[in-house]
Amino acid sequence: MDNHEEFKTITNSKGLPIPRYLKDFKKLVEKDKELAEYLYMNYKELESDDLGAYLGMVEQGISWILDLIESKDLLYKPKSGKKT
Repeated sequence: MDNHEEFKTITNSKGLPIPRYLKDFKKLVEKDKELAEYLYMNYKELESDDLGAYLGMVEQGISWILDLIESKDLLYKPKSGKKT
């Protein structure tokens, strides 16, 4: 996957860029997931600076998602079902 792929974005009330289309948001989250999997499998072979940089990228992705949840641009809505 191209790491320099450009997505059309809009800006939320906090000034955060948000992909205009859900499919693009999913692609960005998938990239973060792939990076986390890569780190999980290869952390022993990475130099400390590289590992730190990659972990910083994962942290930024998670923080961005949390910011979207807090600004209500990404809503959590559980499906109704049986209460346990």
